[in-house]
Amino acid sequence: MAKYYLFITFLTVFVIGIFIIAFGFIGNPLEQKAIALDKERLNAFTTIQTEILSYSYTKGLPQNLSQVLYLNPTDSDLKDPETQKLYVYKVISNNSYQLCTTFSTDSSKQDRYTKEALIKANNSYKKGYNCLKYQITTPQANNSYPTRTPTPSSTTFEYYDANLKNTAVEFLSANIRYYATHNAFPWNSVSKGGAGCNSGALPSGLAISSNQFSTCLQVLINDQELKPSFNQTTYTSQVYITATNQNTVFACFRPQSQNQRKDSNTKFNINGTLITNPQSMCEGWGGSTPCYWCAQL
Repeated sequence: MAKYYLFITFLTVFVIGIFIIAFGFIGNPLEQKAIALDKERLNAFTTIQTEILSYSYTKGLPQNLSQVLYLNPTDSDLKDPETQKLYVYKVISNNSYQLCTTFSTDSSKQDRYTKEALIKANNSYKKGYNCLKYQITTPQANNSYPTRTPTPSSTTFEYYDANLKNTAVEFLSANIRYYATHNAFPWNSVSKGGAGCNSGALPSGLAISSNQFSTCLQVLINDQELKPSFNQTTYTSQVYITATNQNTVFACFRPQSQNQRKDSNTKFNINGTLITNPQSMCEGWGGSTPCYWCAQL
C-alpha cells in the first residue's frame, strides 16, 4: 500500500511538473489570448494607417475615418475584437494623428517583428487604454515644403516597410496554422491534404494578391486563417511568395527606406535566394541589384 501511495504522489508531482514546463514554453493560455487580441488590434491599426496614408497623398488627413475609402463603421477593422467598440481616431496636427483603444497586455509581449515595427514608429503601450501616434510625410501634410516628395529614408517609407514586414510575417503565420490543421500548404494537391490552389504548383516569386496566387489567399481567408480585410491593403501586391519542395516558404519584399535596405536580412532576390556579397551588390549599399528582405518558415 505504501508503494501505491508513493507511486500516486510521484505521478502527481510529475503531472504538475509537466504543466509547469508547458506553461514555461507556451505561456499562460489567458495571457496568450490577450496577446492575440492585441495583435488583432495592431493589425487593424495597420489597415487603418494604410488607408489614411493613401487618402492623405491627395487630400491630407481625414477629419474622421468615414471619409476614407474602404473604411466604414461596420468594418471589422474599425472595431475592437473584444469590446466591439469603434477605435478612436484623433487628429493631432496637419501631419499626425492617434489611434486609441484598450489593450489587453503590454507591447513587450508581442513577437519580435511587431515590436520592431512599434519601436520604429516610436510607439509602445501598456495594459489598458492607450493611444498610438502616427505621422505622415506627404506634400499635403508638410505645408512648408509643398513640392517635397518622400526620400528612401523618410518616415513614410519607414512606415511602408514596417507594414510590408508585418504583411509578410502575418501571411507566413497563417500558412503555419493552415499546415498544422491540414498537414499541407494550400497549394499542395487535394490528395496530399492541400487545396490545390495556384493550379497545384509551387509559387515562385508570386505577389500575394496576384491573379495567379489569389486563389491561395482566398483559401486562407475561407479557412479563417486570415481576415477578409487582409487583402484590402496595397501591401499584398508588394510581398512575393516562393515555396520549395522541402516545404520552405519565403515571403519577400523590396524595402523602400534606406535603413531597411541596409538591414542584415535584406540580402535575397525576389525568390528568397541568397545574393552573393550583398553588401557590395545590393542597392542599399551602393550596388545596382534590387535586394529583398525575406521571412521564411
